[in-house]
Amino acid sequence: MLEEESEDDFVRAGRVIAKICSNLHQLVGDSFIQYRMWTLISNGVLAFKGLPFALYQYCVRVV
Repeated sequence: MLEEESEDDFVRAGRVIAKICSNLHQLVGDSFIQYRMWTLISNGVLAFKGLPFALYQYCVRVV
């Protein structure tokens, strides 16, 4: 298990976005990545827990 994962496979959203920004070789802002993450949550691809209005206050996982 990775250190950023909890026992229920949720990963902090801030870590996911930071990892995407550091590995992406295109000029895409973190606000777009967060928007896209919420689109995937709305479509049922990702699940979340925590406070949805604060980036570092919620976690996501693949459903």
